[in-house]
Amino acid sequence: MRIIGWLAGVVALLGMLALGGIGWHYSNQILTPGGGGRPEPLLAVRSATAATVTLERTEASSRPGAYDLDDGDGGFAQITDIVARDTTTVSRSVDVLTGSIDAGERVSVGGYYYPADPADAFDFPLREVRVDGDLGAFPAYLDEGAGPTWAILVHGRGADRHEAFRMVGVLHGLGVPSLSITYRNDAGAPASPDGLYGLGSTEWEDLEAAVDYAVEHGARRLVLVGFSTGGQIVSTYLHHGDGGDLVEGVILDAPVLDWGPVLRRAAVERGLPTFLTSVAMLVSQVRGIPWAEMDQIERAGEFDVPILLFHGTDDSTVPVATSDVFARARPDLVTYVRVEGAEHVQSWNVDPEAYADAVADFIAAA
Repeated sequence: MRIIGWLAGVVALLGMLALGGIGWHYSNQILTPGGGGRPEPLLAVRSATAATVTLERTEASSRPGAYDLDDGDGGFAQITDIVARDTTTVSRSVDVLTGSIDAGERVSVGGYYYPADPADAFDFPLREVRVDGDLGAFPAYLDEGAGPTWAILVHGRGADRHEAFRMVGVLHGLGVPSLSITYRNDAGAPASPDGLYGLGSTEWEDLEAAVDYAVEHGARRLVLVGFSTGGQIVSTYLHHGDGGDLVEGVILDAPVLDWGPVLRRAAVERGLPTFLTSVAMLVSQVRGIPWAEMDQIERAGEFDVPILLFHGTDDSTVPVATSDVFARARPDLVTYVRVEGAEHVQSWNVDPEAYADAVADFIAAA
């Protein structure tokens, strides 16, 4: 009996070690910088003219609104109206901005809409500037303007400043200066001391450096804009940053307000047992991630600035239910634009004009 008990203890210990190892591996996937690249899957171009492109029909190629095509070899185009469709193909209006999009190619359909090079994206200059932070100099794009209210734009995990270009265009049309920032572990930016994401718990300090830059260069009031994880960074800054009294409004687009539902959805998408999310989060907490402090739904009562909140009903990355709950918790502060059919950070894409109007009304009232 003593031997059986000893063997049972050994088996239990090995099981715990195995579970801990799996949790550590999943924690690494959560915290290790990476991502980006062209969206998957790649779609076949069936035919192309100067005015239209015909793609194989998928959910991505059939969504209403404005999107981009990228062939990964210099060809970049903007697609808008659906002009024809059948059971296997969809044809859309197209405007090729760089290179060419040709029949027989495989392309990605993305939501950024604008090319990554500001010179190709806009007919106005975006100036590359450096924001000095505790870890070093962070590159940022500045759209200069004369107004006293600046917008600071914060991209999501695995994305880059390019993600903010849709909002840059909206704000430029309103005459609002904008600063699209990078943060630790971005390409071209300083790495964090441990080389890992803080998922908002550390990156807010880099946003604080951007706030200081804006104030030093003439900003008197601020609107903070966060996309996806950028929404978590903005929210965490509001709790900890020194310049919160300058913030007159916040715009959140498909924000990560609570990491638990996001990570559980990711586990399901990967075919992993959902209990591993709890294990990975526990391991990540041991490694320094303060999950409870970043639960913005639980902390909804602490917000004290007006918030314009966008979220798409078809978001496959950040559950729209998290924004639903947050908006219900603070109807006094939150203007909620729940966009039917929009994927992750694609509320602008579904209806650019309505999105721009909502931003304009919000900034005018802030």
